[in-house]
Amino acid sequence: MAAPVQFIAVDPTTKQLVVTPEARRTLSQLHDTVAVCSVAGVYRTGKSYILNQLAGKNSGFGIGSSVQACTKGIWLWGAPLQTGSSAMPDAAKHLLLLDTEGLQSICQSEGHDAKIFCLAILLSSFFVYNSDKAVNNAAIDQLSLVAQLTKKIRVHTESGESDASSLAQFFPQFIWLLRDFQLELTDAEGRPISQDQYLEECLQPQRGSSSAVAEQNQTREAIRKLFPQRSCITLPHPTLGTALPPSAVKQLPELSKLAPGFRDGVTELKRRVVSSARPKQLNGTPVTGVMLLELAEAYTNAINNGAVPTISTAWQAVLHIECGKALEAALKLYRDGARAAASAEPPLDDSAWQAKHEALLRDAVALFHQMAVGEGAREYEARLLEAVRGEAEQQQKLLHARSEVLCQKLLSTLSDRMSAYMRVAASPHAHADNLPKLIEEGLHYFYAHASGPAREETHRHLMAKVVECVRAVLSDSATQVDAEKQQAAQQLEQLHRRLAHEEAARAEAVAALQSAQAKAEAIDRAKAAAEATLGRLSEASRAGEQERARLHAQLEAVEAQRALEAARAERLERESGAQALHAAEAARAAERRAAEAEGARDALARDNAALRAQLESEKAKLGSEAAALQRTIEQLRLDLSAATSEKESLAARVAEARASSDAGSKRARTQEPAEGVENDDAYAASMMGDMAQAPAQGGGLRRPSVDPKEFAIPKLMAMLRSHLGQAAKLPKKKDELLSLCYQHNLC
Repeated sequence: MAAPVQFIAVDPTTKQLVVTPEARRTLSQLHDTVAVCSVAGVYRTGKSYILNQLAGKNSGFGIGSSVQACTKGIWLWGAPLQTGSSAMPDAAKHLLLLDTEGLQSICQSEGHDAKIFCLAILLSSFFVYNSDKAVNNAAIDQLSLVAQLTKKIRVHTESGESDASSLAQFFPQFIWLLRDFQLELTDAEGRPISQDQYLEECLQPQRGSSSAVAEQNQTREAIRKLFPQRSCITLPHPTLGTALPPSAVKQLPELSKLAPGFRDGVTELKRRVVSSARPKQLNGTPVTGVMLLELAEAYTNAINNGAVPTISTAWQAVLHIECGKALEAALKLYRDGARAAASAEPPLDDSAWQAKHEALLRDAVALFHQMAVGEGAREYEARLLEAVRGEAEQQQKLLHARSEVLCQKLLSTLSDRMSAYMRVAASPHAHADNLPKLIEEGLHYFYAHASGPAREETHRHLMAKVVECVRAVLSDSATQVDAEKQQAAQQLEQLHRRLAHEEAARAEAVAALQSAQAKAEAIDRAKAAAEATLGRLSEASRAGEQERARLHAQLEAVEAQRALEAARAERLERESGAQALHAAEAARAAERRAAEAEGARDALARDNAALRAQLESEKAKLGSEAAALQRTIEQLRLDLSAATSEKESLAARVAEARASSDAGSKRARTQEPAEGVENDDAYAASMMGDMAQAPAQGGGLRRPSVDPKEFAIPKLMAMLRSHLGQAAKLPKKKDELLSLCYQHNLC
């Protein structure tokens, strides 16, 4: 639960005003804007009770009934209050409540009262003056300190006594809170007036020529000029109109049990102070809790030194402190980021470091602008930029040193590798085939591990080392190049011979393929003729089937006729013998016709069977010939493909041998004494340029070689037939075919 803490106290030893550590801890955590409401007045008039009501608490600030002032110095409510004005863009984030020591205490001097009174006004955005009964001459006399404020407070150091108009712009809103008010609010003619109108009438000059009246009028004028924003709130006695005794207010924990008029007045005071709180401002700049703490320390230091508190001086001190904090925070932000970037692994290059530096500088300047206030911010921003410049130079030097150590270590490692290779290359049996690969791997290794600003300079040293290595290796390989050139010429001659054989074999294969295609066309024509014959036979078969059906129908008709005639003969036999004889003759004729029909049907069946057998034989013969022809075509295609592949391979080897021979001639020319150094440099530069453009490619001379074991059996047979003739008898095993190829120098 929040509780009041003493804000400004009197040191018992030095009798000076000091800001307490508790207040420092509380205010140093408030970085948002604050509104400050202080309550002042004669002691034992209920100031602390009103503050407890504003805080929404039944207890908090101490209250008492003795003749001694209960509140010493200035007290602060321990937790800031929310203002309730979040919808207003210029509303303060927090409200601070200050309880001041009562004026005219019997144990304090008038000078002490003036110090507390001045501090309360200088630190507040709302100043509530608490007094009893009415605004009368006695109350005006109690506020005589207001008339002395122009002497007690200055706006600028160089000016003398400040006038009221210059001080008024820095003074808070003034609320005169009248306690136990019992008067009717009417003017001289009995018309109702408001509380604020009542205050304005009481602040008008009074007639009279006495010194007391003059002093009171001076106080009235000072209030009008120093507090242009002023108002009045009247509170009846808390127990007025209730059955409670007047002393019951100190025992009642709840405001709701007090008089309605008192409750309404307290609610109005809360509305004006809490719900409409604007932040404390100086020169148009809102004040935060931290800045309020710095102002309090500046004012108390001026009072303790016997000087008049100067608003501009104290404000400038606050601005310098805030700008100094902004400078330190922004510089720390940049310093931490720059040190992390300078220590990053691997070290950053110049462009990455510059981008990081610019981003950190933008963030630092943005943080400074967010925290710094006042016109002096430009001076502190210049200091920030100067400090950032020095820090950047220091961290950049560290980054360069780390990068140089890393790159020199890589250069030493790669130089050792090249030196070792040069010792091996100097042997009689060494050759330069692996040099491009070694250089390529070394450059890849350097690019992968080198980083930081020293990378480019180290790369130049590495390239110089590479050129030196290439020149040394080339100077030792002239004899080897000549031998390779002679060997390449021999291989080229062999390839020419093999190419001629392959061309002949290819021509034979093409001729065979053409012959096979002609045979295939003849077979296709024969197949078409056979299919036509098969069609005709099918037509004849269908005609025979139709004839057989016709004869079968005739036979059935004959049998039916015979049955009919038999029946008729039987009938006639009964009629007469002559008719019986005639019927018998007719039956014999019918039997003869039936026998003839059966013979014709059997002959037709035999003809159909013969036709079917002939057709099946023709179809089987044609299928066999087509399959044989297809196998011949496939074999010819395989032979042609093998011959074409071998020709392309031989052509590639011829081109490679020619390139190797040309390269050997060029390298041999670079060894001439008169032009050796310049040609070596040109060749090395060309080699390094190629590797820089295509670092992923392998380098070096490759000896052309063909492994005949990779050839297929049809390809080996084609090579042997083209050399020995198509009628030559060849073995079927691959090993025996390879042996024949080697004997005839074909592989």
